[in-house]
Amino acid sequence: MRHDYKLKLRYENKYKDYILIGFEYNNYGNAMQDGAGNISTNFITRKRTSTIDGKKTTLVDKEVKPISVINDTIPKSV
Repeated sequence: MRHDYKLKLRYENKYKDYILIGFEYNNYGNAMQDGAGNISTNFITRKRTSTIDGKKTTLVDKEVKPISVINDTIPKSV
């Protein structure tokens, strides 16, 4: 299985920081293309669209937050 993961960021003057506005996950499956497809998440429109095993759109219940806020919630190494 091969895949890639891309984060989508945007600078917001309101926060004086970057915010995570979405991400793309691409799954290339195997030689037979089993499981191949894409998951696209947009936190601004609050929608997630998947083309893995047919096209499906779902709602996302996460709010857009500045990167510094997200980083603050990551536990420090012990």
